[in-house]
Amino acid sequence: MSGRCPEEARQWVHAFVTWYNTQHRHSAIHFVTPQERHEGRDGAILEARTTTCETAKSTHPDRWRTRPVRNWTPIGTVWLNPDREAPPHDESAATRSMIKRTTSLTNTDCGRQQA
Repeated sequence: MSGRCPEEARQWVHAFVTWYNTQHRHSAIHFVTPQERHEGRDGAILEARTTTCETAKSTHPDRWRTRPVRNWTPIGTVWLNPDREAPPHDESAATRSMIKRTTSLTNTDCGRQQA
């Protein structure tokens, strides 16, 4: 992204976030997308996976031997960095910094100041 204008960066980030939330299947939530989980569809998806795995195991027990079917139980609450406590910070300073960065991005067009 180096050397590109802010609008191209925004478009790239938008496309990435859309993909990440609607197509990427996360291992921490048993390979469903964040959108599927947010909309409450993860339970039905994971139940169907359990059924598929149990059917495969009963149809081909020699492939499974004594291994159990993977646990496709829906995950409960999910946290980012659950073991770390967030350090205290000055919210007003962070907000001022964010506003300053956002304003500078909207006042330029590919590095050229707009009139």
